[in-house]
Amino acid sequence: MPTDYEYTFSGKLTEDCKSLVIDFATTVIRILYPIKDDELEITIKKFRRNRTSAQNRYIHGVVVPTVQAWMKENEGTYPAHDALYAHFRTNIIGDEVVMEEIDGNPTFYLSGKRFSQCNTVEFAERVDKIILHYAERGLEIPLPVPGSNNITTDFTKNNL
Repeated sequence: MPTDYEYTFSGKLTEDCKSLVIDFATTVIRILYPIKDDELEITIKKFRRNRTSAQNRYIHGVVVPTVQAWMKENEGTYPAHDALYAHFRTNIIGDEVVMEEIDGNPTFYLSGKRFSQCNTVEFAERVDKIILHYAERGLEIPLPVPGSNNITTDFTKNNL
């Protein structure tokens, strides 16, 4: 076992905050034992369930292309992927475009969290807003397929 490797475990602080209780410590003892007497650098942060790669593939591989195709068919426009993604964030989710001057130049960015920064609940809420927005306009965006990898072919009716 390398002793210079960085390990990530879940656990909790004790009531007096003097100790850490590592989940499944008896299972990971083989990993921890070689460093038991070493001085450690400990980083603590609240555990948040982040959205998964499947969710990322869903927004970028299903939602964006579905809306692009629908816009092309219904409006004759085909917005760039990044433009449509920014549209979702500003016009549907409510993030704002912020201007900050850097080195004498105006620099623009979006306020709020990127989808990749959202936990699973926040991600689902944002996707629901997008789905509802387009449902009101007559577009049915396919919902994520439970247990799938949410790749585009998971959503095609005639997989070959």
